[in-house]
Amino acid sequence: MARNNIRRRVSPNGIERFEAIWRDASGKQRQQSFRTKEAATKFQTERRADVIRGLARDEDKSRLAFRHYADQLLADKATTLKPQTFHGVSAYMNRYVLPYFGDKPIGSISSATCLAYLRHLTALPNRRKDVRGLTPATIRHAFVPVREVLALAVQDGAVYSNPAVGIKLPTRTAAPKFESQPLEPQSVQAISDAMDSRDPSGIDGLIVRFLANTGLRAAELSGLQIGDIDTAKRLVRVVRTWTRQFGTTDPKSAAGKRTVPLPAWLASEVQAYLRSHPRRSEPTAPVFPARRMHATDFDWDSPIEMGTYRQRRLRPALASANLPVTVRVHDLRHSYGTMLAEMGVPAERIMRLLGHSSIDMALRYIKSKTETFHDHVDLLPDPRAAAKPARRLRAV
Repeated sequence: MARNNIRRRVSPNGIERFEAIWRDASGKQRQQSFRTKEAATKFQTERRADVIRGLARDEDKSRLAFRHYADQLLADKATTLKPQTFHGVSAYMNRYVLPYFGDKPIGSISSATCLAYLRHLTALPNRRKDVRGLTPATIRHAFVPVREVLALAVQDGAVYSNPAVGIKLPTRTAAPKFESQPLEPQSVQAISDAMDSRDPSGIDGLIVRFLANTGLRAAELSGLQIGDIDTAKRLVRVVRTWTRQFGTTDPKSAAGKRTVPLPAWLASEVQAYLRSHPRRSEPTAPVFPARRMHATDFDWDSPIEMGTYRQRRLRPALASANLPVTVRVHDLRHSYGTMLAEMGVPAERIMRLLGHSSIDMALRYIKSKTETFHDHVDLLPDPRAAAKPARRLRAV
């Protein structure tokens, strides 16, 4: 080996090449061929500087496909993220990232490659006909996993540095401000009456009254089991959620696991309903069953799917009650928080009943009408009543 680790080679046809020899991060000897000695020397100097700065890479690992580290990242996230969140991350990875980067050697990805990917995302059409191109939020969700995969490769010594860092992503557009639609008690009654007139079983109307007077989320209602309800003590334990997409999962947060009291009248109604429940003796049976497709009977083995309930049950009832069909199942939860606030229940208690971890979040569910505050403002004192009588001036 040459003293300066630059080796001169001449091919049988007389072509001269210069090989730069160095050791990578794993300590393995490497070599790369160049046309000139100056290019080989420059390359070797850069590799040695990388070693000194701690930026040297393992050349074998740098040849691994991008998907090798993508799989590692997804495996890690599968154990740390909630199922709903992981499903979203995995969907963006499979839909956008892997088709573009999947088979590329991880060490071949540069800042230019990442910028080309960003331009690729910007040019993609949107599945929604009313939106041109991917939204800034979608582009960010499709780009961030690339940055995370490359960061994992940096930690493993497969690349020198993360080429996706520092690339400016589109600014998120401000989402339209959401306006909840809490309902008055008489509106809740009108909806449940409309449902009772259409549904001989009475289950549809009971669900509306239950949600509006317990504040449960839709998925929490679907997750209720017979053993979660104690009508004697008038209590409902919220310990799980259920959706068709993710099945049974834990509540949204630790605060979501809670016990909610039932009004006496609702406890009596739920008790009467449970007496007729075909699986009332089974603690793990769903409280509210799914309806069979195109049939009036119920599937007592499956929990109710609230998206279908809104489309097929709630919306027709809203129309019959002359209420906006844009009202959601979740607005019944807002109605509960608002009614509690108007009755003077402290915000801290409302927070616990709704299963929130902060009062600020609970306050978003309270939308009291200012025209109903007369009983409070009438307590304000009249400053004129306490004022001293004006001093009379005597004529001179």
